[in-house]
Amino acid sequence: MSGQWGPLYSPVAEKRNELIPINKKYPLDEVLAYIDQIPLNKKQFITYEYILLKDFNDSPEDAKKLGALLAGKSAYINLIPFNPFPGSQYQCPDLDKIEQFKAVLDTFKIPTLIRGAKGDDVLAACGQLNSKQ
Repeated sequence: MSGQWGPLYSPVAEKRNELIPINKKYPLDEVLAYIDQIPLNKKQFITYEYILLKDFNDSPEDAKKLGALLAGKSAYINLIPFNPFPGSQYQCPDLDKIEQFKAVLDTFKIPTLIRGAKGDDVLAACGQLNSKQ
């Protein structure tokens, strides 16, 4: 069983501020401190979603910061390659880059899954439902 909350986007405050301005009011360290207070049983964990954006938050350095941030926690990471849509300034990283990101997280011994795209052909995938064709 797991608890789940919204995407992390980045462990770097400036990048999070760009993507989710509410980060200025509720910084990641405060959100994580709140999450750390959630009582978990032995087989429970928190699922953290991380949307990978090409050349924005997909570097090995970003992965190291994310790994360090979640190391030692009852955490599971869902890596979500961005699903581009018309008018978006962001793109999906190449598969090699996604796999390299996961490999860095693996060194922190955090269970990580690369989530496959579903619905991107009809603009119904993650991040696309509010876009216009």
